[in-house]
Amino acid sequence: MNKKTLPTIYYLTSLIFYVICVIKFFNSSASGGVLCLLIGSAFLYFGTNAKNNI
Repeated sequence: MNKKTLPTIYYLTSLIFYVICVIKFFNSSASGGVLCLLIGSAFLYFGTNAKNNI
């Protein structure tokens, strides 16, 4: 896999988890939304680290 596409994949995954987080906050309990928020933040962190390592 190309090293330049890896941060983009992490950023897109983070965005998807943030969208799921917003949906869960409005439709169900907050615990599922918080979990998706934490996972999205982790993928954002992974993307930033991958971008800095290029």
